[in-house]
Amino acid sequence: MKRNVFIKNIDFVFLIPVLLILISGLLAIYSSTSHAAAFDTSSIFYKQIVWILFGLLLMTAMIFVPLKVIYSMSYLLYAVSIFFLIAVLVIGKGPSGTARWIYLFGFQFQPSEFAKLATIIAFSRFLTVSKISQNSLKDIIISLLLICVPMILVKEQPDLGTSLVFAALLLPFLFWAELPYFSLFVIIAPFISIIIISLSISNVFIFLTWMLILTAILYFAKKGIIVTILTYFVNLSVGIVANYLWSKLKPYQQNRLKHFLDQEMDPRGAGYQILQSKTALGSGGLRGKGFLHGTQSQLRFLPQQHTDFIFSVFGEEFGFFGVIFILGMYFIFVLHGIHVASVTKNRFASFVAVGISSLFLIHIFVNIGMTVGLLPVTGLPLPLMSYGGSAMAVFLAMVGLLINISVNRLKY
Repeated sequence: MKRNVFIKNIDFVFLIPVLLILISGLLAIYSSTSHAAAFDTSSIFYKQIVWILFGLLLMTAMIFVPLKVIYSMSYLLYAVSIFFLIAVLVIGKGPSGTARWIYLFGFQFQPSEFAKLATIIAFSRFLTVSKISQNSLKDIIISLLLICVPMILVKEQPDLGTSLVFAALLLPFLFWAELPYFSLFVIIAPFISIIIISLSISNVFIFLTWMLILTAILYFAKKGIIVTILTYFVNLSVGIVANYLWSKLKPYQQNRLKHFLDQEMDPRGAGYQILQSKTALGSGGLRGKGFLHGTQSQLRFLPQQHTDFIFSVFGEEFGFFGVIFILGMYFIFVLHGIHVASVTKNRFASFVAVGISSLFLIHIFVNIGMTVGLLPVTGLPLPLMSYGGSAMAVFLAMVGLLINISVNRLKY
């Protein structure tokens, strides 16, 4: 395809929302750092601009890379990402004993961000040729391994929030691969059990209620006594080892879950972030307090405001209308990504598109959910808005890949 024809066919339904979100993010980052004595605006705001420019270059490159090249390199990229996830546990650096960044030639990058894209590409290639829709046990096991290996390595950094992103990708991928609904349920049920245990560690009744629901589903499914017993045993075992799983969490992770369940427990300690975030969003009203006039951000009441809680900064200064605008841009982007996945002729490209769209949706749902107090604080960035070089570069590379798929959607 000639370059001018290619550019003419670029999907602006992807491009325009992305550019508007990037501009909104820059406004929020500038506002959250402009009056801060503890921050040097030039080292945050301008660095973010540099990372955005670098990400836009990656996005452009991904638009023009042939999909067959990405397909052929998928497993190699996955292997490289696993190598770096192992390396970061050995030589990585981070705050408070964590190991999340690798420093090379004066730059730092976060391998877990690259691993998200590499896993999506590799998993898409595997599902393209697998027989998972026919309930192939071997293919189901391989699918779980492809997801669990990076998930476990990221959890060891430790970065529980990011590790759960890999687990969350299983559902949309296996659904898109047309895995039978019961098989899909059997695979995700233990993850549901773990989440329920994590959120109700001191309330056994909630877990018992889930087990009753599971029992009813297994009874009416009538899939055979062996499958029923194994499924029930696995989920019950997760409940039995709940205390062990809880003890393996870091103290700050336990505190996040405890204070999510009771946000008034420690309003000046672990619950401070969520309470200040909700205050910022609520005080914005319909039209907001105006650019550079948000009291929660300008007076430094809101922690991590240029990273995890960037949405709260934007909501306080631009109000309900600004929030609806951002949510609308994200909605258009994700919905169009799923549409492209459904119409593309290339099976591999279809999986990649649904994987990237799902990843964006997971990040958006979790980040905004934690800012309004509906989910525990996880540290997941808001795509294309939160400060962070590695995440910004990878998210924009994903955007370029989606545009590439959209342009070539009629090719097999």
